[in-house]
Amino acid sequence: MLSVTRIGRNATVALAGAATLGALLAGYSWRIEPRRLRRTILRVTLPTLTPQLAGARLAFLTDFHLGGPGPSERLTREAIRAARDWRAELVLLGGDYFDQGIFRPTTVFDDLRELPAVYGVLGNHDYRQSEAAAERIVRFLEERGVVMLRNQAVDLDLRGRTIRLIGLDDPYTGRATLHPWLRHSPSATVPTLALAHAPLIVDRLPSGIANLMLCGHTHGGQICLSPWSRLTPLDAAWYLDLSRGRTPSRQQRGFHWERGTLLYVSSGIGMTTLPLRFLAPPEVVLIELAAEPADPTRPCDHPMRYVRRLAY
Repeated sequence: MLSVTRIGRNATVALAGAATLGALLAGYSWRIEPRRLRRTILRVTLPTLTPQLAGARLAFLTDFHLGGPGPSERLTREAIRAARDWRAELVLLGGDYFDQGIFRPTTVFDDLRELPAVYGVLGNHDYRQSEAAAERIVRFLEERGVVMLRNQAVDLDLRGRTIRLIGLDDPYTGRATLHPWLRHSPSATVPTLALAHAPLIVDRLPSGIANLMLCGHTHGGQICLSPWSRLTPLDAAWYLDLSRGRTPSRQQRGFHWERGTLLYVSSGIGMTTLPLRFLAPPEVVLIELAAEPADPTRPCDHPMRYVRRLAY
């Protein structure tokens, strides 16, 4: 009887401990992690970069979800300030500006006018209400100085040198189209960046179309229980995609080498559906371009050959 009683007490203590730990993790996921914007600062090698462009600075902001759960407006303002303080010469926006595509009058994006060159693409939430609603979001951003790209490529003058930017319309809703002339990007001779909302587009890209591609959409899994950088059933974003009848992106967060292109998938800024983040903090990505390999001992198809993390 004594041993049975002791076992019962041990089980009660274990259950109480598990419940306490669960409550603490839930509180952290709700009250702490979603409210702290991480500044991910990276030095990224583009093999075709000229010496004049070494040290040029970019900023990548995505998945704002204004109107969604959490402090998306405050974090968006912080992210725009971070891009300004970084002295970014080129700012890229990855879509999902308003949660569920529901436009709300806001001054949050007004400070984009202070930045020197801002380009953006649309995400799946931007189309959720209708095509007309998406067009309204485009006009709203254009009024704030954003050049919106929809299956277009532009050659930009950066420090007196040419850099190419490919902006694809939302892949998640099937709107990304590579016109024939986009399939022959001069990434072998001209530094080329690609911007798209969802990383699933990489499976359709010609090999080597860009040196660096920036995407969002996955929110880093949002609730990330997977130890891998690819999306799995251990991540909340897996089920959010399946609930919409969509195939989840293989890539969850961070760097990947895909079809001759270095891909970065950002955790984004806001949240949708679930007011929680766990091991997938909101982030603004600040990039300094480099010409020399970060780690020349790595093979050419290893992401870390091209990336050095400077700070979080």
